[in-house]
Amino acid sequence: MIPALLERAAPVRRRLSPLGHPIDEWAANLGFRAMLDAYIAHGGLMTCEGLSGRLRGVDSQPLSRIARWIVARDIVTLEWEGVRLVPRFQFSPRDWSVRAGVTRVLIELRDTFDDGELAAWFATPNSWLAFRTPVQCVGEDDDELLQAARADRFIARG
Repeated sequence: MIPALLERAAPVRRRLSPLGHPIDEWAANLGFRAMLDAYIAHGGLMTCEGLSGRLRGVDSQPLSRIARWIVARDIVTLEWEGVRLVPRFQFSPRDWSVRAGVTRVLIELRDTFDDGELAAWFATPNSWLAFRTPVQCVGEDDDELLQAARADRFIARG
């Protein structure tokens, strides 16, 4: 049954979008654009260099802190055209610390989702959150956000 479904789906993937790109590539680009739009609506994105500049006032070694956050997966990052971007929603504007609600969610999800999946999770409408995006809920109801992350981790792991 599944191979038959894949055979029927294959011609669809080879069709071209209105811009001349393969449909699957075009759809992926639209999904990425929607993710960027969600982040732009909630503070925007910055490069690691931009974040470093913000942290200079509160940390004597901002690049080291950012590198530790990235390696430990303590922050959400995404790659775009070879540049690592950091969504601003996850930081307290007061001292540029990572918001507690984001930390709790990342602890819940980082062993289940890769970096791209984590970035997409925060920007995708979620049924556990009444179809709001998790980025919309950060700081509003962090307990509800954590429960959504737990449910999605459970579903993803099976």
